[in-house]
Amino acid sequence: MSLGLTAFKDARSLSSTTSEENRKTRVLRTTFQDQKVLSFATTATFFAPEVIVSDPFLTSYLERLGRFDLRPLAARIRTQAFDLVVTESEPHSYRGINWVSPTLIPAIREAYEPFCRMEDLVMFVRRNNAGLVGERLAKLGCSAEVCPYCLDWRNRTF
Repeated sequence: MSLGLTAFKDARSLSSTTSEENRKTRVLRTTFQDQKVLSFATTATFFAPEVIVSDPFLTSYLERLGRFDLRPLAARIRTQAFDLVVTESEPHSYRGINWVSPTLIPAIREAYEPFCRMEDLVMFVRRNNAGLVGERLAKLGCSAEVCPYCLDWRNRTF
């Protein structure tokens, strides 16, 4: 097959892939607009109106070194200061450092519950009060029934 023909076929298939990625981007932006979002997923962080944690791994690492105190953020989480908390659907760690700090995990578990999974993201809403963001997620078809992670999240590590 010629190089030109291969490039043409790739360009046609990439068009639909690009359209799908753009749709996902619009969905995240629409969901997050006017909401206080705490995201531990880099793909979602920059769609939030305000970036709280830009590099979750680095904050966990600096906390472990004693150079960063995440207790004030944990206190904000416990008071449900955020409308939505976003994590990746699979827990991540690197060389023994968790993607989400062990200081924050209990606070998230106390104050938030998983609402649904969108692609590789799990959306946590305030416990007993999903609010506007819950309505937006429901309208987008985001459902806990298709989220095994949502069902057993209390037993998992982030």
